[in-house]
Amino acid sequence: MAIKGCCSVVKYLVVLVNLLFWVVGFLIVSLAIWMLSDPTFLISMTQNEKNYTIGLYIFLAVGGLMLIVAFLGCCGAFKESQWMLTSFFSCLLMVLVAELAAGAWAFQNSDKLDNVVRSAVKEAVQTQYGVIP
Repeated sequence: MAIKGCCSVVKYLVVLVNLLFWVVGFLIVSLAIWMLSDPTFLISMTQNEKNYTIGLYIFLAVGGLMLIVAFLGCCGAFKESQWMLTSFFSCLLMVLVAELAAGAWAFQNSDKLDNVVRSAVKEAVQTQYGVIP
C-alpha cells in the first residue's frame, strides 16, 4: 500500500515538473519567434545581425527540444508508457552528453572565446559610444 502511494506521488511530481518544463519551452519558442519577427527588437538589442540570428535559432531549437522532451516525460509518466519514458530518458541522456561536450569544448577553446567576446564588446562600445577602452 505504501509503495503504491509513493509511486503515485512520484508519478504526479514527474508530470508536474514536465508540465512546468513544457510551459518554459513554449515561452522560449514564443519569445524566439517574436524576436525573429520583430525588426525593431534587433535594432534595440545588437548591431551585429549575424550573431543575433544565430543565437535566436539556437534559442528556438532549445525551446523546441524542451517542448518535445517535456511532452514525452509528461505523457509517459501519466500514461505509464514504457516507450515514452524510454524516449524521455534517451532525450535527457543526449542533452546531458551535449552539455558535457559543449562544456569541454568551451574549456578547451576558452582563450579563443575570450578574444571573441573582448573584440565584440570593444566593437560595441566603439560604435555605441565612440570610446576606445
